[in-house]
Amino acid sequence: MAMQVPTIGTNWSGNTGKYQLTPLLKLDTYEIFKEFMNNENSFLIDVDTMEDANDDGHKWAMASQTHLRELMSKCLEDRADAQRRAAAARSSVVSNFDVHVAAQKAIERLLQIQAKLPEVRASRPQQQSTTYSRSFGQEVK
Repeated sequence: MAMQVPTIGTNWSGNTGKYQLTPLLKLDTYEIFKEFMNNENSFLIDVDTMEDANDDGHKWAMASQTHLRELMSKCLEDRADAQRRAAAARSSVVSNFDVHVAAQKAIERLLQIQAKLPEVRASRPQQQSTTYSRSFGQEVK
């Protein structure tokens, strides 16, 4: 995208800010990526189905191969649109993902997490800490 080349990506997950996960600390984990890939600066592949990635509820998006082929053809057939999107992608990356902008977003995100920590800690049940001796496996208090 930064090289101003037409970009094709799945319309799901971090690159678009779409996800089906429980966000960390009840905050929008992918907030900073909502401005990354979109229909103005990229070609987004439709998702055919969602498949379980693991037992934690994470999902894999299965991209439409038919739509991918259509988008690849569109890039070749409508080069003006492809170049327009590529230019928009470069502009977006330069203005939103410059190292200074990214650092500021990271700081803001860490501050959000820090502000939520007391609430998260208070909502957790108190656990008794037990330490075990490594050599004998006996409880040490």
